[in-house]
Amino acid sequence: MAFLIFVLFFTKRILAFGNALKPTHIGPHLLLGLGAGALVALSPLLLNKLINVTALSQELLFKGADLRALEQPPLSMLTLLELFILKPVLGQIMLIGFFMSPIAVRIRTISFALVATLLFPVFYWDFSLGMALIGTISALMFRFTGTLYSGICFQALCSLAGVLVVYVAPKTITLFGVLF
Repeated sequence: MAFLIFVLFFTKRILAFGNALKPTHIGPHLLLGLGAGALVALSPLLLNKLINVTALSQELLFKGADLRALEQPPLSMLTLLELFILKPVLGQIMLIGFFMSPIAVRIRTISFALVATLLFPVFYWDFSLGMALIGTISALMFRFTGTLYSGICFQALCSLAGVLVVYVAPKTITLFGVLF
């Protein structure tokens, strides 16, 4: 990993995505990433409230789901740092910024999104539908904004949604489990 960071910052190849981290017009790009990520992050909480209010929690599907949170190991600060900062920032810079931005100008938007859909689970070694969707949406955000800020914010808030599903709203694991 240190070698890749060295290559990333100290070679001429960084010029391939020089505008990807340029801070011009950062506000709308952050707003796009934070808005899309907030929709994902709030959905487990809202769905958990809906399950409790409508008495669906009494159904067999959700029985005993509150005990699942007790089975999970506690989160450490290092794990939170990895989930919310290191994985989104370094992953987006390395995968989309370094490897995929040179091909972004050569292929169409749909092809770019499909390549990201295939590469994200392989890069993170997390073969889940959620990681493939994060890759697709991050690639589309990069393609339309030209910067990595929206993808970084979106991926960080999707990680927050995963933590909320497991630790705060365990009844929604039945519904969101396929994504995380």
